[in-house]
Amino acid sequence: MTICSRSTLEEAKHLRRRDFGLLIGTDSAPCVKTLRRKLTSLVAQGKAGLFSTNLAQHWVDTGLVHSAYLYVDGHVKAYSGKKKLEEVYDTKAQRPIRGLHSYFVGDNDGRPLLFLTEEISANLAKAMPRIIEAIRDVLGERSFTVIFDRGGYDGKLFSWLISQGVDFITY
Repeated sequence: MTICSRSTLEEAKHLRRRDFGLLIGTDSAPCVKTLRRKLTSLVAQGKAGLFSTNLAQHWVDTGLVHSAYLYVDGHVKAYSGKKKLEEVYDTKAQRPIRGLHSYFVGDNDGRPLLFLTEEISANLAKAMPRIIEAIRDVLGERSFTVIFDRGGYDGKLFSWLISQGVDFITY
């Protein structure tokens, strides 16, 4: 669904079931009710992180996603569920909201490689070590350059990236 720019199961209703089915290797995609049931059973296994890493490795190994230059971007996503979350500052709303920080890593053509979500209020500079660790879990020993915006501007981060042998571009 990420490849189709859909972030929730509700948005799966708007996909062409035949086209989405071809993407996942079936004649027709399952309905939303079936997707919910299957995801519930997958969540119970507690291996979402491993699945995400293996899927990203497959995308890199097959050339679907290029890994030389990786763009890292953070966004605040409003949360309206039942779980009590800290408030995070949303620059669009210009106020604190209950939400999550999501960090997206994509290639130079905008194709997604992976994403991480943090519940605590953080900034890109503080989240970058965890992001680099997740990228290395996918790429192994391959070299890569991370590109990020001013949210990651931090002298300590720059020193840390250099000490880790990670090339970077920021603005």
